[in-house]
Amino acid sequence: MAARKRSAIDSVYIPDDLSDSESDFSFENDSDINFSDCSSSSDESDHDSINLQIQETNRYAEQYIHKTVCKEGPPWKKWTETNVEELRLFFAVWLLQGVIKKPEQEYYWSKRQTLSSPIFAKVIGRNRFLLLMKFLHFTNNEEFAKDRHPWPKLNKIYEIMEHLQRKFRKVYIPGKNLSLDESLMKFKGRLKWKMYIATKRARFGLKFFVLCEAESGYISDFLIYTGEGTVHNPKCSQYPVSTKIVLHLMNRFLGKGYCVAIDNFYMSPQLADILVTEKTDTYGTVNKTRKDLPINF
Repeated sequence: MAARKRSAIDSVYIPDDLSDSESDFSFENDSDINFSDCSSSSDESDHDSINLQIQETNRYAEQYIHKTVCKEGPPWKKWTETNVEELRLFFAVWLLQGVIKKPEQEYYWSKRQTLSSPIFAKVIGRNRFLLLMKFLHFTNNEEFAKDRHPWPKLNKIYEIMEHLQRKFRKVYIPGKNLSLDESLMKFKGRLKWKMYIATKRARFGLKFFVLCEAESGYISDFLIYTGEGTVHNPKCSQYPVSTKIVLHLMNRFLGKGYCVAIDNFYMSPQLADILVTEKTDTYGTVNKTRKDLPINF
């Protein structure tokens, strides 16, 4: 078995080398970056996405203030509508907070010499940043219809999630070797399908199934686990959950000579047979109790 290393995604393990033996299938894709899609100015969908976020953030702020301003008083009266430039700066600061770690939000705007990071105050004020965090929204709450939504449990983030998935798929074509595993995104708020996994770094959070390029760790696709009602490719409905996950994430790579590494949660003789018929190599660990596994395996 090839050596393993941890990727930037928690719990997704990336083999150093998946090409220990020759494949029976010819690889039909070349790893490539689509530079035209990397530029936000060249993709209409990016403009649509940011405009949606602006529209829904402003809408939610207006709805919230209308309902609560009498109870909460002056602070919310300071809200003014956001725009493209400000929201881009907001996301840039939010990402930078992931690089520069501080225990409390207020410390990013502290003027104390021992805590100061002047760039944050230069880009956006603390109170404005916190207001944007409070009102950031991606959908209109008043138009949600559970019986008509494609994925009701993710209605709050569905549009932005779909946009990110489209971008991940478009801007980079991964090389032959892929790795599929689960990841836990830290979250301690109220959520029915929030997971607790003691062995994960985050321990509490949302579980993702992530398909990465083995060499770089680039996320080619992902699936958010929402318990009962997790949406899979309808073509895979007859298979066990673990098989559904692999076939759902591998759908656009089947028949092209890819190789995917998986662990014993997913691996089964049934899945291996399906992948082989789709000209896809696979390897990984397997539970001895798996159905149809040879006795002397």
